Amino acid sequence: MSYSNLAFVNAFTFLAAGILYASVGLRHKKNGNDLEPQEVNDQKFVATMKSSYTQAKKASGLLTIIGVLSLINGVLGAMSALIPIVMAGHKTTMLISSYSFTMAVLGVVVSCDAALGSMFGPQLFKKVSAFTMTVVACGLSILTTLSAITAHIYVVLPFFFLLAASASITFIKLSQWSVNTVERKILASTVGMLNTCVMVAYPIMTTIFTTISGASDARFALIALLSVEATVLLVTVRMSIKVKKS
Repeated sequence: MSYSNLAFVNAFTFLAAGILYASVGLRHKKNGNDLEPQEVNDQKFVATMKSSYTQAKKASGLLTIIGVLSLINGVLGAMSALIPIVMAGHKTTMLISSYSFTMAVLGVVVSCDAALGSMFGPQLFKKVSAFTMTVVACGLSILTTLSAITAHIYVVLPFFFLLAASASITFIKLSQWSVNTVERKILASTVGMLNTCVMVAYPIMTTIFTTISGASDARFALIALLSVEATVLLVTVRMSIKVKKS
């Protein structure tokens, strides 16, 4: 596969997403669902954030899922930074043709699986709970890290693909949960807070684990990342059991 083919795959992903959004808009217009004026939130920023937190706290496990998903997104960031370091040390088993081509393949994999997870995940996993998807994502993050420790690119790619897809589906499930939990007038602020929590973990965890890698070795950074993932998985499973009992 050449660079031009990779670019074509990436462009096709964006085209498919655009067609999907267009079909939803046309269906909405065809059904005659006009937008109605909604109640406007007149609270100040701090009061809005406090209300969002209070309402999210009432939904048992929602805040835990937000924290876990933030860490999973951070794991994706850390893995995206650590895998190139592993490539540099294991060129015979971690490179496909060349370093730059392998990086391009990784970029396409992450873009495609995130898009596919967003497009088809909600329909395929409609009856699966947010907790179950979070546990699956945590398990896949552990498998992805273990595959990176083995330093074989053809082992890393499938798990990395599944991890990004499951994280995308989990985020959609979490957004749906938030919609059903908080008041409509503060929904936009709540979703914004959710996005902030999820996105801020990406650079933080990337910085932490690349620093560990620079101070010691990429393998030590991956082992440290593995311990964090195992802890997150245990917390998620315990919270899931607790919610089911209640």
